[in-house]
Amino acid sequence: MLCAVLRHHDVPARLRCGFGRYLAANRHEDHWVCQYWASGEQRWVLVDAQLDQLQRDHLKVDFDPTDVPRAAFTTGVDAWRLCRDRSIDPEQLGHGTATGLFFARVNLVRDLLALGKIETSAWDTWRVACEPGRALDDTVLHLCDSLAAAG
Repeated sequence: MLCAVLRHHDVPARLRCGFGRYLAANRHEDHWVCQYWASGEQRWVLVDAQLDQLQRDHLKVDFDPTDVPRAAFTTGVDAWRLCRDRSIDPEQLGHGTATGLFFARVNLVRDLLALGKIETSAWDTWRVACEPGRALDDTVLHLCDSLAAAG
């Protein structure tokens, strides 16, 4: 909703799909945020409009949700790159029991689609895919590497 309101007021805005580090201990939890272009600062600013004061207190969030630090949120594009260079353990990425490199691929695609203003549902059914749909062979890995490099 925030993204739509900002766009309505001619503020460049986009959704980002990725992983919040502030939503669960020792995990990168599947999450969506909004980004808007702060022209005075010449940068994209991350906003988590979902974090109200009750959630901030419960989760012990110590940053302003209207300017989420990049260390607190990893985009789907960046998460894929970090998994592939072994900076993040893919098993720490996901939601509930749906984790791993497969989930990193899901959010890579969602994030790239959102950057192209094709905003998919956060509650789609990709996360519940069964084998062999979760298999990532060399062809898929290289394709995702190429997509992440272009993103």
